[in-house]
Amino acid sequence: MLGELCCLEPLVIADGWLWCLGSDRVEGELVTARGVCHELARLGPVDMVEEHLRVRMLAQLQHVEQELFETEPLAYFLYHLVPLSRGGEGECRAQLHELPRDSAGTLPAPDLPSPSLWVLGRCWLLEEGDPKPGGLRIFLGGRCLRPCGEFFPTVELEARWRRQVEEHLPRSWALAAIEAELAEQRAQLEEEGALIMGDLVLISNEHGLFLGHIVPPHENRQLGGWRERDLAVVTPLRLPLPASPERLEVFARDHGRWQAIEVFLCPGRAPAAAPDMDPGTRLILQLRWVALQIAAHGRFSELG
Repeated sequence: MLGELCCLEPLVIADGWLWCLGSDRVEGELVTARGVCHELARLGPVDMVEEHLRVRMLAQLQHVEQELFETEPLAYFLYHLVPLSRGGEGECRAQLHELPRDSAGTLPAPDLPSPSLWVLGRCWLLEEGDPKPGGLRIFLGGRCLRPCGEFFPTVELEARWRRQVEEHLPRSWALAAIEAELAEQRAQLEEEGALIMGDLVLISNEHGLFLGHIVPPHENRQLGGWRERDLAVVTPLRLPLPASPERLEVFARDHGRWQAIEVFLCPGRAPAAAPDMDPGTRLILQLRWVALQIAAHGRFSELG
């Protein structure tokens, strides 16, 4: 975002205004150390620019979040599918795209030091000085400003502002918190091979990621014996979700690991879903219906 200001270099911030090189509305002058004069014109008030930058910051965070949730299966599982399976309760996170555009006005404003000169990726602090020739000088409103020698890299200013925005947002909206949680859950998935969240399970093996719905406790006549949430109806998890599951399989948990078992799964025809239903909701309902049918009949075929 602050890089947009760098595109206007050299840029001067002073007296609540932004000034840049121009021939319209000339009210100042920038004089280089070699004595070359450049006219400075008002670009706009600082508060207007700050509001624009806030809107751009929110839009960028929303884009990053949307891309994360649409392309990262683990994020989609944790922050979309799991809350859906719980009826929107529990660990459902509010998402940035749900914030209205005017919410940008509540974000912290970027630090735009004043007076300052922005040039070559640096924000040089200015102070009033001697107007005599020699060194870089900026003339505005009857006074002379000169660099005091202190500067901030503009990338540092933007990084500091981004941290302030992250700290300002509720934790459920903070991308840094989401990314940290994803890293923790990813490590657990790699170590244990599965993440169980309520009735849903995300399984990782050499064939990829699988989304599963755990079969309720039941007496299984085909496998023989009581099954206590150690079976799951699964399908490959790939984004974007297909209109219908690519294939359905049954996985069993043995010594903490979920593996496919060779059974003939013929669940019959599931109830039709509404055409405008969320794809994640539709997939969960399909898996849940099959899981419930298995538990009710105690077998894997002739369930409809």
